[in-house]
Amino acid sequence: MKKYNVFLIFSVLFVLLAFSLSANAVTLTFSHVVMPETSLNRAALKFESIVEKETDGEIQVEVYPAAALGGNREVLEGLQMGTIAITSPSMAPLAQFTEATALFDLPYLFNSEEVAQKVLQGEIGQSILKDLESSGFKGLVYLTQGYRHVTNSVRAIKGPDDFKNLKIRTMQNPVHMAHFKAMGASPIPMAFSEVFTALQQKTIDGQENPYENNKLMAFTEVQKYISETGHLYDPIPLLISMPVWESLSSEHQAILQKAAIEARDYQLNILHVLENNIKSDLEKAGKNVIVLAKDIDKKACLKASLPVYEEYGEKAGWNRIIEVLNMQGEYGQEMIKLLGK
Repeated sequence: MKKYNVFLIFSVLFVLLAFSLSANAVTLTFSHVVMPETSLNRAALKFESIVEKETDGEIQVEVYPAAALGGNREVLEGLQMGTIAITSPSMAPLAQFTEATALFDLPYLFNSEEVAQKVLQGEIGQSILKDLESSGFKGLVYLTQGYRHVTNSVRAIKGPDDFKNLKIRTMQNPVHMAHFKAMGASPIPMAFSEVFTALQQKTIDGQENPYENNKLMAFTEVQKYISETGHLYDPIPLLISMPVWESLSSEHQAILQKAAIEARDYQLNILHVLENNIKSDLEKAGKNVIVLAKDIDKKACLKASLPVYEEYGEKAGWNRIIEVLNMQGEYGQEMIKLLGK
């Protein structure tokens, strides 16, 4: 009887959330954890609009932002079971399904967004998405939150020495934590929802996030210094449940893939505008000290980060790391030399 009840519950969820069939349409549930105001959610809405238009309403997409249907872990489980159709999680929770995601956690790997996008959209990025298929996820494209930067309330950060003894909030990610330890800081893993209060009460000195999150979560209100460290470029994969994907016609699959690409390009464009506007507003307000990327001693930061590569390089895949670095001219060759590869 218990097994039957469990089966019944999942069956009802499947109908209500993932497919919810009406007379002539299939409804796909798109759940993610970021706020409605973000470029990521606007990309989700763009995806919804394109899919519904291109399928003449045969496929409807319902977007649920702000963890309305659960956090990344719960939503990913929903994709595996087919009870949720689509999501766009951070890379961290995907590490349990493939170690290859560690590539994107390595600090200072990308010297430009152009190279980062070339990697994500090329063979390397696509092969990592392919690795996820056996776990029940079909990767369509990568969205992004852009570069992550460090903020703090103590001092301007221009190089490794400025990190010394700062308590920096990180995600619960061993590679991220190893990076800040290597720089001489004390990494403090903490839930995203708790960060503002911890910064305000000075339980921690700083944190790291893209400009968009720093603005939306008001971190810049309680952090004087913003340093454009660009230590990570933050990919956000757009995933669809394999059971859902395989149930669609080849025509509808092609429409979803095309919509994902268009939503990605749209999101990149509006993200740049948003970041520039946020930065301009901060400069005009004059309350924050912004250390520009050109004023960061990236070579020193690279050298300080070498222990992270030594510890996690094999997991990320040395062949992939070297291939990425070989795409970056002098910057990449210097990094290869530093790594002794």
